[in-house]
Amino acid sequence: MRIIRNRHFWLILALFTFCSVLHYACLIGNAGTVDPGFHFGLTRHTLERILFLVPIIYSAYIFKLTGGLATSFAALLVMLPRATLISPAPADAILETVGVVLVGVLVSLWSWTLVKEKGRTEAALAQLNSAQDNLRYYLQEITRAQEEERKRIARELHDVTAQTLYALNRQVDNFVRSNTNLPTANAAFLEDLGKQIKEVLQDVQRFGQDLRPPMLDDLGLLAALRWLVSELKEQHGIKADLEVLGTERRFTPETELILFRIVQEAMRNIGRHSRATKAEATIEFGDGRTRVSITDNGVGFRLPGNLEDLSRAGKLGLIGMQERMRLLDGSVRIESKPGKGTTVMAEIPI
Repeated sequence: MRIIRNRHFWLILALFTFCSVLHYACLIGNAGTVDPGFHFGLTRHTLERILFLVPIIYSAYIFKLTGGLATSFAALLVMLPRATLISPAPADAILETVGVVLVGVLVSLWSWTLVKEKGRTEAALAQLNSAQDNLRYYLQEITRAQEEERKRIARELHDVTAQTLYALNRQVDNFVRSNTNLPTANAAFLEDLGKQIKEVLQDVQRFGQDLRPPMLDDLGLLAALRWLVSELKEQHGIKADLEVLGTERRFTPETELILFRIVQEAMRNIGRHSRATKAEATIEFGDGRTRVSITDNGVGFRLPGNLEDLSRAGKLGLIGMQERMRLLDGSVRIESKPGKGTTVMAEIPI
């Protein structure tokens, strides 16, 4: 019943009926006559048989192997009586009939092959998409777990370690103030110890900020990026600037966190490896996309051929950028040459 409701079925039936009527219409008052060459050496009867390929091919295209074979068999039943009983040249007529039917069968088989190949391709694509979805899910879970652990460690450093060091430093200061008659060597030792505790406290606070800066959650991405730029100046003496293009807007916490980590990793690489004197970070808020780029004038490096070579070269941070951008359906491009500096460009469709 479903095939009867298909409009293609009725169009194929109309074409087949037309070909059948045309095939036998010439018998009225004209039976047994063979036309001379009609077109390109073909008789009119030959062209009438070839016309049956139209509904056969159409049926094979719409209904695949079953439709093509059924229409080919029907065409054989229609053409065979005329070829064997009416045609003045039965051998040629039968040969032409078989040729038309054979072409129809081959077209049907070809359509069936295409369907099978399409099915295999779609199955492979579905499997690939499923694998990519699973990979994206695992990446999200791993990234979420990493960030939760970073947040936990940063909180512990702030609430426990930093507070303990601060209290210890206060005790040392109070002890020195309350014992003015200490020997000079002991007093100097305690003052030096207090300075070391302050330095360790500053390092712990900086480490906690690096793990999870509170300003990213409180003030947003731009404030956190400005903090990264200032840290690059203070820690490494590199002249650094942040340029903002377009109208600023906020993103989801996950998106802002990933963009922050991209810039953070690039800034860390500049400070540790580039030997640069100048760096610039740019964030561009465009229509339908956001682009972040970080450029330095450092020593640069020779880019490997693919991502696997990056891991073998020990550049795991760059791989981390790639993996993080996959979570946003974004892309990362790295440009670098020895002696020409490095540029990291990240773009997301937001």
